[in-house]
Amino acid sequence: MQTSNQLLRQSVITIKKRKNLLRLDESNVNHLFKYAMFDKEQKKGYKPSARNLTNWHYDDKEDSYTHPDGWCYRFHHVKHQKTQTDFQQEIKVYYADEPELALKRDCISTNIINT
Repeated sequence: MQTSNQLLRQSVITIKKRKNLLRLDESNVNHLFKYAMFDKEQKKGYKPSARNLTNWHYDDKEDSYTHPDGWCYRFHHVKHQKTQTDFQQEIKVYYADEPELALKRDCISTNIINT
């Protein structure tokens, strides 16, 4: 839970960002912001990695992902959770058809399986 000081600081930062954006708009300056994954996507190891979900095949009929090595993760359920800022997230959870293979290949961590 956030304290009132933390919430106040966040709102002040948000107001400052908004004012800066308005100032840029008024000056007719084109402004771009990096999205969350930008820096990670620029690293050498990201694109060829099997951990990169964009390298997996998605089957929209079965709602499943197939790893480059061939094993399949099928949709299991939807998980709902709130972030610290009370944003409601809806996360799709997929389970491996053969979790033993995924674990041996270091595709998923043992902490996730044991919890």
